Amino acid sequence: MSNLDEQTFSVMDPKGLKTIAFVIENDFIGEKEVLTLRRLDVTNEEDITGKNKRKFAVKTDKDLTVLMLTLGKDKVVLNTGFLSESKVKIVQKPSIVKYEPIQSKNDEPIIKEFKYTDNFKRPIAIIDVETGDEVVPTVYLNQDTGDVIGKCEMIPYRPYVALELTKK
Repeated sequence: MSNLDEQTFSVMDPKGLKTIAFVIENDFIGEKEVLTLRRLDVTNEEDITGKNKRKFAVKTDKDLTVLMLTLGKDKVVLNTGFLSESKVKIVQKPSIVKYEPIQSKNDEPIIKEFKYTDNFKRPIAIIDVETGDEVVPTVYLNQDTGDVIGKCEMIPYRPYVALELTKK
């Protein structure tokens, strides 16, 4: 059994904003190395001014790369940083993350599909901007290829952001 330490960091969100955080991890799809996202656990404390202190925690024995997404009514702010000794150092350019705003302009839902890794992780996350919740995919096995596929269906007229990690 390995000795994992809990590392924590906090973000103060002004009223109307919500920050969510992920750890970026290495994994494989077959022989191909890919990056995946794992959402961090969070606790909330609201102060008397309406600001929300969000405390994130992860058990680890190493330094980690963290992706933070701050969601507001009309915009999304993306930051990446390095978590070491319960401190996050933000980097200037989140170069390993591609992001795409998604919103249908008609009554048709939007469908996105992607492959899971061999360890049942995924290199893409779709976030509902209004709630901050991750869209939970329906998972199925492609009988022809043997790949495990995730399928996300998004509600028409609702804003989402898709995050996809890319290897440099």
